[in-house]
Amino acid sequence: MFEGMDAMQREFADAVATSDDVGEQIRCAAEAHIRHHARRALAAYVNTYEIPSLEEPWRTELIERRRAYARHWTELIERGVELGVCRVRSPRLAAFAIIDMGIGVARWYRVEGPLSEATIATLYGQMALRIVGVDAGADAHRDLVAQAGSDAAP
Repeated sequence: MFEGMDAMQREFADAVATSDDVGEQIRCAAEAHIRHHARRALAAYVNTYEIPSLEEPWRTELIERRRAYARHWTELIERGVELGVCRVRSPRLAAFAIIDMGIGVARWYRVEGPLSEATIATLYGQMALRIVGVDAGADAHRDLVAQAGSDAAP
């Protein structure tokens, strides 16, 4: 049960460790978050929607792990605000929005669907930057869409 949350925490930390640039850290962490949910849809669903069904002490432990994960996101975005990289009024709300994007992917993503996991992760990473107010620019967006391949068409 905790394996998914532990994996998500590790993936977040690994993504943040790839760069010293907070904008890049946010993008990489968002992409890792999306990939995690695409690959572990059932576990993500259970860890999100079945919490009330859990018995103690597992319920409290899972809730605490989820809160810690959200805190890591909030702290990363707050650092971005402090450095002038992010322009967002509520880092906590932005963190919740990015986290919820992954949960959404777990609900609808299918391997046989029209968009690859890599494309979805790339595009959602770009969306995460917009949520936190990082100016990635139109050229960067065009480059990401081109890099993602033909399945990135709207």
